[in-house]
Amino acid sequence: MKNSEEKKWDTPVEVSDVDLAFGAGVIGKFMPEWPEIPKRLKSRTNANGIVSTWFFNGLDPKTVFHTKEGIDFKMAIRQIRACMRSFDPKHEHKEAGVAFLLEQFFDGVTTVDGERIEFGE
Repeated sequence: MKNSEEKKWDTPVEVSDVDLAFGAGVIGKFMPEWPEIPKRLKSRTNANGIVSTWFFNGLDPKTVFHTKEGIDFKMAIRQIRACMRSFDPKHEHKEAGVAFLLEQFFDGVTTVDGERIEFGE
């Protein structure tokens, strides 16, 4: 596996059931290292808000993720779930890293209330 500096993050990677269950070693493997995450994602963006809600309250199962063209939805969600379950990164790193992945894999989400939340700048 490539190290984090060489890795492209715009395509989900395969996540084993063991990695999904235990989520160890996600930094550099399933999510970028802290310096690789854009500064704007280390504060409050729409993607960070979704991550925070998902982490602390869970997302309604009727939330619709708008997958970018060419992205395998199941692979993307497994990668994000492995990162969210991991004890490796500090919470700030986890939130920013998962927000980064959300922006890489999805254009946004539609909430159960029908609100469309766009990702990106």
